[in-house]
Amino acid sequence: MLLGAQVAIFVVGILFLVRGKGLGKKGVVHPQYRWLGGFLLTALPLTLVSGFILGFAWGLTHMNQAPEQMNQDLTLPVFAMEAGIVLVYGIIASIWESSIRRKAADVSAGAV
Repeated sequence: MLLGAQVAIFVVGILFLVRGKGLGKKGVVHPQYRWLGGFLLTALPLTLVSGFILGFAWGLTHMNQAPEQMNQDLTLPVFAMEAGIVLVYGIIASIWESSIRRKAADVSAGAV
């Protein structure tokens, strides 16, 4: 459902991890970008594992439910779970990235 946003987070994570600098023309090089990239790479696996656990638990508690009804009943909880993960990862990434930019600016200002 929110696969596009999760893939975007994954791609940004790969860019941060490989390049070690921020996005944009004035991307600041800082080693913590690699940590941020590694963190962002965990969003997609977390969603897959969470969805599997939710589906497995739902299947155990609703064994006699038809697959069509199960699909209907799980649509909103799965969407809410995905949206929550994307939202939390987006907030954490933006705060962490601004912290890295601030640290890099302090280091470059102190070096002059």
